Amino acid sequence: MLVALVYIHRRISAMTGTDIRAIRLAHGLTQRALAALLGYHTNHLAKIERGEVKVTQHLEKLILFALPKKSAKKS
Repeated sequence: MLVALVYIHRRISAMTGTDIRAIRLAHGLTQRALAALLGYHTNHLAKIERGEVKVTQHLEKLILFALPKKSAKKS
């Protein structure tokens, strides 16, 4: 039983659907564009953003790899 709990814990990401939506919008992408980039179906990405489906570590890694971090512009 403990092994199963550890496995589940590792599979769930700290990133939320709201975080993914914010990252997507910061990069000027539509759900369709991000889903295509990541190899996900648009409907599945929408469910993730709405919080209906948990963000996995795999998806978090894909997003962090596919979308470089936006740097703040200094004035």
